[in-house]
Amino acid sequence: MISPPPQQHGFSLVELLLSVGLSVLIMGFMLQLYHSNKVTQRTQEGLSQLQQNSRFASYIMTKNMRLAGFQGCVNPAIAAPNNLINNAATNLLFTADQFILGYEALGSGWTPNLPSSLSSVTRGTDVITVYTANAKTTALTAAMSSKSSPLQVTDRLALQAGDVILISDCESTDIFMAGAGTSRTTITHTATDNSSANLSKLYDTTAQIAKLETYTYYIQDSGRRNSSNQPILSLYRMNNIDNSTVEISDGIENMQITYGLDSDGNGVSDTFTTANNVANWNTVKSVRISQLVNTIDEVSPIPQNYTFVGNTVTPTDRILRKQNDIYVTLRNKR
Repeated sequence: MISPPPQQHGFSLVELLLSVGLSVLIMGFMLQLYHSNKVTQRTQEGLSQLQQNSRFASYIMTKNMRLAGFQGCVNPAIAAPNNLINNAATNLLFTADQFILGYEALGSGWTPNLPSSLSSVTRGTDVITVYTANAKTTALTAAMSSKSSPLQVTDRLALQAGDVILISDCESTDIFMAGAGTSRTTITHTATDNSSANLSKLYDTTAQIAKLETYTYYIQDSGRRNSSNQPILSLYRMNNIDNSTVEISDGIENMQITYGLDSDGNGVSDTFTTANNVANWNTVKSVRISQLVNTIDEVSPIPQNYTFVGNTVTPTDRILRKQNDIYVTLRNKR
């Protein structure tokens, strides 16, 4: 006798509803976990970029400012440079007691007033200018025959007319603009390009020659927008000799600077003050820079409070911000 086939049973309505409900719960949990991981990843990426921008800005500014006032082997506090640049007081300030210059943001302007070349600086942010000779130098191949004679140098700096040159031995320093006829191995210094064609002395082959660098650091709108269509502010550096600019690091929206003053003459900073309160720049021995760095994009689920130069701020956006402090001792200040 043949047995009948076993009966087949499907899911009951209750079982079906239960399985669907469990599937929805599991799917909801997975979606929530995915969203949470995505937010965490975006936050970590934003903070990583913030840290990278902070480190790079610190490196560039620290390296440049540590060289402020460098004039080769001569001590700038002892031997004031002989600056032959035409209208040097306004075009290229470089003296023994002032090779940095700060601009304090006050209201809608700055003290002292910014040069016209810096018309795009973000209001409310401080500005600083640094003057120094480049650390890469070359030497004379022959001693000068007269104070106005061209300088014969080794082919190392690719010099050309219009470059601002610093020549220095361990006793004296002259600053001048290279004139017509300047080549990689010959530097002229004419009265057409300078207040005088004569240097302060007859330099010999022990002298060092370098290009003079003068840079200004400031905050400016980069012209770009983040993913939320908000402007991206950046740290910029201007070459004050030719007014060319380069973007150093984006995501830096504010910069406040104070200057360490040596009030008792012991060579150590005693108090810090803003640029508008510096009566004598020869007393400035160090610089403290506070930058407000952000993640550029809105990576936080909710607005996050931040503290900058002692003030707590509640933003309306979801960008994360952090204060980056840079402290630099001016090594060429004695």
